[in-house]
Amino acid sequence: MQIKRIQCPQCEVVLDVKNEEEVPEKKVFCPRCSTELLVKFKPKGDPVEAHTYYAKQKKPAADNGETQLGGGFNTSSGVGNNSTASGETYVRLMVDGISYPLREGRNIVGRRASINKATVPITTNDLTMSRRHIIINITSLPDGNKKVVLSNYENKNPTSINGMQIVDGDKVMLSDGNTITIGRTTLRVIID
Repeated sequence: MQIKRIQCPQCEVVLDVKNEEEVPEKKVFCPRCSTELLVKFKPKGDPVEAHTYYAKQKKPAADNGETQLGGGFNTSSGVGNNSTASGETYVRLMVDGISYPLREGRNIVGRRASINKATVPITTNDLTMSRRHIIINITSLPDGNKKVVLSNYENKNPTSINGMQIVDGDKVMLSDGNTITIGRTTLRVIID
């Protein structure tokens, strides 16, 4: 059985449409605005189509003699960006003016706690953010750009990207400027 997630073009509600009959297309009605929607499914046995995402390429920094610092600082002071003169692409999360750098590989993002296994602990009082809420996998591409993919860590609290809620099993490609809401806290993705 295939399940396809769609968004109604009229009212923007998100629906999961099940294809239990294994038909190539199915008509459904939006539960909010009653718009008739046509959903097309891949024929059974066809491979899943994958899309490659290339993050924007890092512009080389001007050599002004200043020392380049890593993330984790309050950016209102101008300190804390992850750029270097090497032209390498960096990925970070911004929350309330604080930059949290992400590393190559698997990053577990969650609420900072005394006993915490998150590799990127976010300082917050938001108890709806789990201690291990999301996973962000970062892979370097041959051209130096980064492929950034988010998945939900198995938790009971909500996760959404640009206002669209995701569920366990979803893997979403992130790009520069995306907003991620985990619990009631909003993080902004910076790829530079």
